[in-house]
Amino acid sequence: MTRRVLRRDEEWRGEVLLDADAFVPLGRRLSLAPGCRVSAAPGTSPVILVEGELVARGAPGAEVVLAVPVETAGGALDMSRCACSGRPIAVNAGHGRHRLEEVTFLAAPTGLAVHHGEAALRGVSARGCGTAAFVTAGGRLDWDGGSVEDGELGVHAAHGTARLSGLRLTRLREGLRLERGAAEARGLTARGLAGPAVGVHGPAFALLDGVDAGAGAA
Repeated sequence: MTRRVLRRDEEWRGEVLLDADAFVPLGRRLSLAPGCRVSAAPGTSPVILVEGELVARGAPGAEVVLAVPVETAGGALDMSRCACSGRPIAVNAGHGRHRLEEVTFLAAPTGLAVHHGEAALRGVSARGCGTAAFVTAGGRLDWDGGSVEDGELGVHAAHGTARLSGLRLTRLREGLRLERGAAEARGLTARGLAGPAVGVHGPAFALLDGVDAGAGAA
């Protein structure tokens, strides 16, 4: 499978079928127009690799659909009104600063992974994911508003930092898991959890304010 390398800035529109990895090099921008749908050709498993910049901005009634994984290698992500379902990690955000607003992760083993970088989320939701967000290797996650439902684990911070505000957790096995990580959770609401809303495994730091565990275990 030959990698497709962007030689200039590109904008994708409509239906895009990938049969090979797409690489966005440093200094190049890939833009996904409202209503763009990116999927894999049968029998292939391509990835969008970003060393430059990926801008994916949907619109009301015309969200961007990414059914292939996105992975950064020092690049930057600017995503809004997108639905992401790539496997095994829908969005793998490495070095750099990333912005996601009104993005939905759907039925991915891991919705978002943050490592060696920072990700700011606003109104992001996850449904049916194994882990909605995994923060590790010094990564930082700031998640304001949004929800996680019908999955295994909400946020897993292992050697990473998570700041959560106004997040709703529903029908999960565990809400927030800390393993040698740090978290600040304010206005967290948990309902129908099989396990704890906040679980601390090993040395970790948690600052909790206004966590409403409801029927879930605190």
